[in-house]
Amino acid sequence: MPVQWTISPTDCLVVAASGASFGQAETFAAAATARRPLVIFRELPLARQRLDARSLPDA
Repeated sequence: MPVQWTISPTDCLVVAASGASFGQAETFAAAATARRPLVIFRELPLARQRLDARSLPDA
């Protein structure tokens, strides 16, 4: 499975289901310059749970 990216206004979540894609995601995270949290997950439901649990910023 390829790496899946979910970007929100407050978080950058990466879902990397295979060992190879997890390594690529770690390389990306190390090189990232965004000033928001970047979290790598191995399973999509866990990333979805994180997105659902956070509150949206006021627009």
